[in-house]
Amino acid sequence: SKDENFGICLQYGISEGTVYLYCKRVMLAIFSLKHELVIWPTGELRKMVHLRFNNIGGFNNVIDAIDDTHIILGIASLKQPKIYWNRKKKYSIQCQAIVDYCDVFIDYEIGWPESVYNAKLYRNSFFYQDISTLING
Repeated sequence: SKDENFGICLQYGISEGTVYLYCKRVMLAIFSLKHELVIWPTGELRKMVHLRFNNIGGFNNVIDAIDDTHIILGIASLKQPKIYWNRKKKYSIQCQAIVDYCDVFIDYEIGWPESVYNAKLYRNSFFYQDISTLING
């Protein structure tokens, strides 16, 4: 938020633009590591995931849990701000996350505006596009 950024500026004696620049650099670095850190389980790891989900709740052949959440934006998007406005009267984007039994991300889609239905986000996700390969191993 703007207040948090201002606090960082005061604490470290840097400008607001510098805070935004380095936040952007960190986000780009994280996104560049997605394919190394966020991976779909295969082989022995896949068998272990099945076993752990079975131990947790007796669910056979489960690989993941999927859910959507909203990431609140500090300010409105410059392009089409209305599509990012949510029912809680805040600007946000959607995040569809798929996690394993330890809540470790194995896939995610992020950045869709609030106004997009969850079903559309799901149908346009990497997971949905490659579901038969991912599920059948």
